[in-house]
Amino acid sequence: MFAPAPHAFALSESLLSLWPLTTPLLHAGVSPVAVYNIVFLLAGPLTALSTYLLAHRLTQSRGAAIVAALAFGFSPYRLAQLPHLQMEWACGIPLLFLALHAYLEMPKARTLAAVAVCWLFTGLSNGYFLVFVPVLIATWMVWFVRERRHFLAISTTLVAATLPLV
Repeated sequence: MFAPAPHAFALSESLLSLWPLTTPLLHAGVSPVAVYNIVFLLAGPLTALSTYLLAHRLTQSRGAAIVAALAFGFSPYRLAQLPHLQMEWACGIPLLFLALHAYLEMPKARTLAAVAVCWLFTGLSNGYFLVFVPVLIATWMVWFVRERRHFLAISTTLVAATLPLV
C-alpha cells in the first residue's frame, strides 16, 4: 500500500479494536482470509444487536428496537461501505450511547469505565468515528445531561479515554 512511501501504515486504519477477536483466531491457525471473513460477517449482526439493545433501553419496545437494529445495522449507507471493514465495524457507537444512558441512570465509576471502553473501542475501529461521534455526543449531552457534575464526569472520561488514541 502506497509503496515505496515511508510510514504508509499511518495512512490507513489500524483496526486495533478487532485485535482481541482476530489474534486468538490467527494463533489457533485460522487463515488470515478466514479471519477477515469472520470479522466481516460479524460486523453487521453485532452492529444491529448493539443498536437493538440501545433502542430497547430507550423505547422499551421490541418492535421499535428491531426496526432500529435493522435500519442501522443494514442501512443502504452501510451496505455501500462494504469494501471498508472499518466502516462496517460500528457496533461501538450504539454501545457507547447505551453506556452513557446507563451512567445517567446509575452514576457510578463502572458505568463511566464502560463509556471509556466503548469510546476507545469506537476510536480504534475507525478514525472517521473520532470526528463524527463527538458531534453526536455533544448533541446528546445538550439534550440529556442536566447536572453539571454529570457533564464534567462524562467529559473528563471521554478526554481521558482519548489519550491512548493520541
